[in-house]
Amino acid sequence: MYTNQGKLMGQIFDDLVEKGATYQFELDGRKLLPGVYYYTIETDKKIIHQRIELIR
Repeated sequence: MYTNQGKLMGQIFDDLVEKGATYQFELDGRKLLPGVYYYTIETDKKIIHQRIELIR
């Protein structure tokens, strides 16, 4: 996860996963400031960039 300024705030997952399987991740935002963060999901066919907003 990255901030608006591109600072790496943490890595949620970094491994290969089984094709066709469903995965679920939890983000503990207690140590993060409220704001907008960005994450990337990368497969062999595409790269997806998404934003997440942390509100308290």
